[in-house]
Amino acid sequence: MARLWQELEQKSQEQRSKEQNPVAWRAQLFAALQHWQFWAIAGILLLLTLGLCWYLRKRRFRIRVELVCTCKTEQLVGDMLCFIHHEEEEQRRNLGPSLLQTVCTGSYLDVQKTACRFHQLVKACWLVLPHSRRWRLTMLPCDRSCKFKMARAEEEIIIEIMLGVQQGDSDIFMSSQASEALFTPSTTWTLSCAVAEAKFFERMARRAPDGSFHLRCLQLCARILVGTCFSEYTLKTVVMHLLNTTPLSGWHRTRFLLRLDDIMRYLRHCLEEKRLDHFFFGNEKIPEVVLPPALQRAEPFNLFQHLAQDPDAQAQAMREFTDMQDRLTRMLLCNPGEMPERNFRIRVELVCTCKTEQLVGDMLCFIHHEEEEQRRNLGPSLLQTVCTGSYLDVQKTACRFHQLVKACWLVLPHSRRWRLTMLPCDRSCKFKMARAEEEIIIEIMLGVQQGDSDIFMSSQASEALFTPSTTWTLSCAVAEAKFFERMARRAPDGSFHLRCLQLCARILVGTCFSEYTLKTVVMHLLNTTPLSGWHRTRFLLRLDDIMRYLRHCLEEKRLDHFFFGNEKIPEVVLPPALQRAEPFNLFQHLAQDPDAQAQAMREFTDITMEGWSPSEENIIYRVLVSLIPPYGHAFLPELCSPGEMPERNFRIRVELVCTCKTEQLVGDMLCFIHHEEEEQRRNLGPSLLQTVCTGSYLDVQKTACRFHQLVKACWLVLPHSRRWRLTMLPCDRSCKFKMARAEEEIIIEIMLGVQQGDSDIFMSSQASEALFTPSTTWTLSCAVAEAKFFEQMARRAPDGSFHLRCLQLCARILVGTCFSEYTLKTVVMHLLNTTPLSGWHRTRFLLRLDDIMRYLRRCLEEKRLDHFFFGNEKIPEVVLPPALQRAEPFNLFQHLAQDPDAQAQAMREFTDMQDRLTRMLANDN
Repeated sequence: MARLWQELEQKSQEQRSKEQNPVAWRAQLFAALQHWQFWAIAGILLLLTLGLCWYLRKRRFRIRVELVCTCKTEQLVGDMLCFIHHEEEEQRRNLGPSLLQTVCTGSYLDVQKTACRFHQLVKACWLVLPHSRRWRLTMLPCDRSCKFKMARAEEEIIIEIMLGVQQGDSDIFMSSQASEALFTPSTTWTLSCAVAEAKFFERMARRAPDGSFHLRCLQLCARILVGTCFSEYTLKTVVMHLLNTTPLSGWHRTRFLLRLDDIMRYLRHCLEEKRLDHFFFGNEKIPEVVLPPALQRAEPFNLFQHLAQDPDAQAQAMREFTDMQDRLTRMLLCNPGEMPERNFRIRVELVCTCKTEQLVGDMLCFIHHEEEEQRRNLGPSLLQTVCTGSYLDVQKTACRFHQLVKACWLVLPHSRRWRLTMLPCDRSCKFKMARAEEEIIIEIMLGVQQGDSDIFMSSQASEALFTPSTTWTLSCAVAEAKFFERMARRAPDGSFHLRCLQLCARILVGTCFSEYTLKTVVMHLLNTTPLSGWHRTRFLLRLDDIMRYLRHCLEEKRLDHFFFGNEKIPEVVLPPALQRAEPFNLFQHLAQDPDAQAQAMREFTDITMEGWSPSEENIIYRVLVSLIPPYGHAFLPELCSPGEMPERNFRIRVELVCTCKTEQLVGDMLCFIHHEEEEQRRNLGPSLLQTVCTGSYLDVQKTACRFHQLVKACWLVLPHSRRWRLTMLPCDRSCKFKMARAEEEIIIEIMLGVQQGDSDIFMSSQASEALFTPSTTWTLSCAVAEAKFFEQMARRAPDGSFHLRCLQLCARILVGTCFSEYTLKTVVMHLLNTTPLSGWHRTRFLLRLDDIMRYLRRCLEEKRLDHFFFGNEKIPEVVLPPALQRAEPFNLFQHLAQDPDAQAQAMREFTDMQDRLTRMLANDN
């Protein structure tokens, strides 16, 4: 090339003396073009130019700014001037300078100038914003974006505003973000798929089932990338590829390890192949994400192209990947030196049984016989079936147990009456047995006993984010059962410690407190409080003790495990190491994290307010919503037990009704019976039978769940949502939620009901008094009839009437007794119906209270309290079904007539209740 240019220079010097003319120059150029070196150099330069243009077209852009004539627009807008056809000075006076003069370099939009301009605008606008009074703004240096920090007191927020220009109407932008190159020119805008990625993950989140863990996988893996050559975008691309090819049901938290393993395997495969395709280049099958046509048709772009070109970089990446895998393993696996010892691995060893063979006969030794001979006689050893390496694998063992249950089920006599369904569970054997409308779910946990103690190493997952399949966790379940069994034997009749535990467990749902935390508190109190103090008459005192103890532990950030280091537990056998161990603090995480402790204190305050406290301020507003069958459906009530007296439990059969005649009047409404199912779905959606029914019967839980979803969906468009914060509360048979603002809270429970004809009696979603209420059972509710009765009494009663205050006062002293609020309400309704309303004036308050207690005592002695509405035909303004009016009076105290012990217990509790009322009134006086 140097020789070529020397020859060209010599020829040019020879021509300098001559008059330069285009003909001579063309001759000289023609002579130069005859050299082959020229064409070789030109070819190389052309290839480099084409490659650079292709790369820039793929990943980098320059944005050219052009002035457009706006003369026609001026006539409409008024004083806007055209940048092309007006003088520059005149434009400056009216519009200011154009972008070409402010944020462009040449005719191209400059990233740094645009970011600087945006920086100035943020500073100028900040002073007029209301936030400027509470927050302090600090602009941070950044060439290609606008970055600033907002601070107040001990709180800081850093915000970075990236700039971008949209490609047409697509979700792809040309952004101000710097490229991965060593230097990015200020006029270069890089391709950004951030919006497309956000839309992709948003769609996956909508479609994913509850408990999906794909974002948690991404966060966890991102933590182990720090300090490696892998970018977060590499990992994000791997996860997006897997999400697009793996069913979303496979991303449940129960399959967390499998998906983590998939991510690492996929990344290793890409490293070995030196290829990882960009997720959006050439990908036409991404629903809801709009890509430019050029990007859809583009060849897949390899993010690992540099590894294919540089073997040393690929070797380095493989080494860092191995280190990253080790780091992930150390993060997830249990620490062998952990104290106390709560996680174990169980090593399986083969033992010589040659001496035993002589006694047993045809049993072969796994060590001293050939493997093939063993298989014929014994089958494979545990090391080959349920172990990973030499350690017992929880998942393989559970899977083996799962297969054995399925195989044995067919020969059991229960298989004729029950239908078996195996349920998915990685670390246990879980199955459902069903017949008719009865269902039983059984979960078999596996465990290995520690010596002869009551402590086991169980298959239950630990509280950690991830439990490896070879890890068995410490379980004290047998020891706890023996402890509570001993307490139950020693406790006097009427002991209520287990009922306390059940009640508190219900109010812990949705909080950071586990059931085991509560169980530990109760065990500590049971071990230190005399068992006579756990009688049902002292129910409130013991509940208060539980809450006080828990509050004390939260404040001290310490709750000792009940069995670690506890040598004084009779009848419970603990391993010597556990007896000698240091007490293990269950609240260790609170001591290490002040924010977690503050959150726990807030949640503790919530459960004490919403749970067991009988104070008048904690009111739950219950509303009964009447369900009306929608178009094309009919509700047909049926007794759960035909011939049952009284009729109190119902099932509601849902039938489809022919609406063909109605279609002619309504227009586009289709009949559920005489039209194709697919056509119905397009026009009406699925029928109730497909959404809120079990079989052909209306299901309470499914209906409540559907109502729950509707409330959440509608809340956002209500004006109250701007001032109140909505929290949905767990409830199987109703829709329960909390509305809060500042220090004010309202709890509302929506009960569902189906009206009986035109009467004031409903079949409601409220649970019955039985131990278990099937989800298709709707119980008789007289709530509307009672409300109308009390409303009528309130209208007729003179000023100063006190009957409702009597009811509230008595309800407070019922807590912890065998008497329900409905019992007391029935007594008051009977007295209101027989006593002149003038006698319920506040001046006769004590007389009426005495009447209520005397009436209740007489009913207890006679073991009879008639239901107010059954067989009662003399209730004005209340509409009862004819069957209810003609029914025999129903005895609410029937169980006392059948069980003398229950009646004696009720009399004792009545006496305690009277004493409590006397003390309450004496204190008030």
